[in-house]
Amino acid sequence: MLTIAIGTENPAKIKAIQAGISEIKELTDQDIEYIFQKVETWVPEMPLSQEHIDQGAKNRAENLIKLWVQADFYIGMEGGCYQQGSDGFLTSSVYIRNKNKDQYYLWKAPSIQLPQPITQELFENKKNLGKLMDEITQEHEISKKNWAFGVLSNDLITRDKSFEIATIFAFIPFFNQYYY
Repeated sequence: MLTIAIGTENPAKIKAIQAGISEIKELTDQDIEYIFQKVETWVPEMPLSQEHIDQGAKNRAENLIKLWVQADFYIGMEGGCYQQGSDGFLTSSVYIRNKNKDQYYLWKAPSIQLPQPITQELFENKKNLGKLMDEITQEHEISKKNWAFGVLSNDLITRDKSFEIATIFAFIPFFNQYYY
């Protein structure tokens, strides 16, 4: 039995991580037990830099270890925005550490460019993306559904898919030891 601890209780993030894991034959050829635990990220609720996004993902996984959660893999994920020049981007990162705590990998999902009005609201007016997307879509808690990824891409790329892709990438080094 393989045990995978995930540093969240958010259903959308859990679904995405499990979807990514289901694509990895080295993991799916055995029974998997999941542990879901809400943990501190120690970054702002709405990360507005790549550094905070990466640190939030790492902190989620590392804080599972500090809580003495026993698992074969510890996974943390974080989504957020960063700015490059005057342009804003939405992205996510996934950090995975193994049970021996001697290997860890951080991978980023592809980014989606934000429209200028949203970039301005985020970075100049310091508005929370989730609340902003709720206002734009006139829906409640869009961040627990398809999030800004889905809204902006017309559901071609959803939040789930973003975390799913990053999860697959983050596991690659564990199962391709020849190159890593």
